Amino acid sequence: MRHKIAKIILLMTLSTGLIMLEGCSTSPSKKDKGSTQKGKADRNAEAIIEAPVEDTAKPTFKLIPLNETQELEAKEAKRDYKKAIKLLKAGNKNAAMTMFKSINARFPSLSGPLVNQAIIHINFKRYIEAEEALRQALAIYPENPYTLNMLGIVLRDQGRFKEAKVNYVKALNIDNSYAKAHLNLGILADLYLRDLPLALDHFERYQSLQKAPDKRVKGWIKDLQRRIKRSKT
Repeated sequence: MRHKIAKIILLMTLSTGLIMLEGCSTSPSKKDKGSTQKGKADRNAEAIIEAPVEDTAKPTFKLIPLNETQELEAKEAKRDYKKAIKLLKAGNKNAAMTMFKSINARFPSLSGPLVNQAIIHINFKRYIEAEEALRQALAIYPENPYTLNMLGIVLRDQGRFKEAKVNYVKALNIDNSYAKAHLNLGILADLYLRDLPLALDHFERYQSLQKAPDKRVKGWIKDLQRRIKRSKT
């Protein structure tokens, strides 16, 4: 029974689905023209929020043990939480937001409703509200790499690049096999921090975690290798 409740909490904590985010509207420098400029534009739109959907493999990071309050609230919230997730998947974001807020008010020990509120805010580009929801979620469950990855993207889209890096690194310190955090840190390092070796390192780590090579990232790696080599000459 405790294992079953832990799974419920995990789903509520991690939220669900994949969301593609538009990149910040930055203007490439003159030296980035041509194919490199196009590659960077593609990369800029690639930042991904990822959290497991139901029935995925167990995460590699260690779950925080549940307390009695969380166990009880997870059982009571399960039905409404599934309804809210269904609304979100169907694209009914306003109705889903209303339900997640209600769940959060009734079951404040669960971080999942807050994470999903953040997802909806991000869809509407309400980054300040998304950040607030994510920080509340992390106050409940600070060792959640998926939430930290989301916060990194939200901070990036507010132009707070160093803070974004801190959160991606935190996510990877918890789960170094979290591929999308490697990808997002690589994008941040390349486009915003201009740290080419760091970008190359994390793109290569992302690629090593794929079942089959990602063709886009393969191109980005080659591009970075050329640019690093050129910078040394």
